[in-house]
Amino acid sequence: MTDRGIPVPYRALAATVVERLLGRDPSALEVAARLEALAAAEAAPLEEELKDLYRVVGPEVEAVHEPGAPPPPDDADRCARFLGALDGLLTRANYRPLGGEELERALVEKSVPGLEVRVDLSAYDHLNVFVRGEGMGRRMEREWRRGGKRREVLMPAHRRVVLAVRLRGEPALHLKLFQDIPKADIEALLPGITVRMRLADKIRVGSSAGVAGGSAVWGALKWAPLLRLSLLPVLLVLGLFYGSRALWNFVAMRDRYRTALIRDLYYQTLDNGEGVLTRLVDESEEEEAKEALLAWAIGAAGSGPVRPEEVRERAEAYLREAHRAETDFDLPDALAKLERYGLVAGADGALRMPPPGAAAVALAARQVRLASGP
Repeated sequence: MTDRGIPVPYRALAATVVERLLGRDPSALEVAARLEALAAAEAAPLEEELKDLYRVVGPEVEAVHEPGAPPPPDDADRCARFLGALDGLLTRANYRPLGGEELERALVEKSVPGLEVRVDLSAYDHLNVFVRGEGMGRRMEREWRRGGKRREVLMPAHRRVVLAVRLRGEPALHLKLFQDIPKADIEALLPGITVRMRLADKIRVGSSAGVAGGSAVWGALKWAPLLRLSLLPVLLVLGLFYGSRALWNFVAMRDRYRTALIRDLYYQTLDNGEGVLTRLVDESEEEEAKEALLAWAIGAAGSGPVRPEEVRERAEAYLREAHRAETDFDLPDALAKLERYGLVAGADGALRMPPPGAAAVALAARQVRLASGP
């Protein structure tokens, strides 16, 4: 599935757009700077609104909520308002929800090496997963054919994963942001999962202990009568020794797998709680500015009106050629921003974008109106 996000930093995109499409026009550089500033100014109130909503449903609510007490009557409404606002923010940042069959497939797919991760969806009051970006993620796996040495494995991954999750019966809704998560490992990110050793690893541990124990029993059967030792106590001691050894090896292996999982998730976690909102607002600013800049530049670089379909096709071709990025360009969102900024006009499917000088003047006027308030 092609992603709507533009996987290029805004200023890197602006530099190539101005150079390749607009002939290094100084006014085009001004347009790029003003678009970036406008996107940031428009997003600032949204960030404060989201944080205010999150403070009454996030971890801070636990401080005023007694354990075991029923949630307040308006709890569902608070969560619905916050999740609605979060969904709008994530849409602007070009995330998409992971749900339905795609989520179920990710939850049942073979995941973390050596561990069986089980998810009970009924354990969640809210489970919202959003993803953006497709790529390859790295994971370390033990290769038992090579003596248990760890090796790096490449797997299809989501570049960004956002979780908004609340366990049933708990007051707090938790936010988490991850990077480069293999698609098969989505369930390992969730709270309240059950982690167990896989059958193959149980057999591996048990068989090694069984072989060693069998050899010891054979020795006991052979030498105990010659040494005039009572066979039963010897067998009991050997059973206790090798049984406890097998249990210890099992626990040690399980803990190694869990430690590896925790270590990997530590490095793949970008933020938690309100920090996630700050990052997402920053990402939405960039995505909004990139879409507007690219759509305007494609129209302004031509000698006449351009059809909307051409803008989409040229934008996707430009990103593919200039930045090797495959993107499903969000044209309706880009044109809506350009119309709001006064950078597009036209009828009958023919769009006209103002040249760089006129566009810079229009954006300056928009900034003045925004600074003066409603």
